[in-house]
Amino acid sequence: MDDEIILPYKGPLEGLILKSSRLLEVVSSVDITLYPLNKSYIETGITVYFPGEYTGVVTNNNLQASNGIIMPHGSIILNGVCEVKIMLFNLGTSTYRIKAGITRIANLVLVKGLSIDKEIKLLNRII
Repeated sequence: MDDEIILPYKGPLEGLILKSSRLLEVVSSVDITLYPLNKSYIETGITVYFPGEYTGVVTNNNLQASNGIIMPHGSIILNGVCEVKIMLFNLGTSTYRIKAGITRIANLVLVKGLSIDKEIKLLNRII
């Protein structure tokens, strides 16, 4: 990467696992029990700043899907610095335990922002 991406982590086990130059696996910075049919915002301890045109895209970790744990996919677009929190839903029938520094809860993909160079005209008809 040409630009510097700063991702400090203040958790117990240095909670980012670098999979490639732009894919990070994120773990929780706190122990949490996620009960069936409930949601929770999971603290990651990661504070991010994306320079230039970079943004972060958060995706679900496949390990959780088999346990009924889902998350809304989203992007992180920043003008400053903030902590990343991940929202998880437990759609399963069993409690799901998240261990600080161990349980992988999401993937964070760093991408360079896209821009639209041409004006888009809306059609005023139904197709």
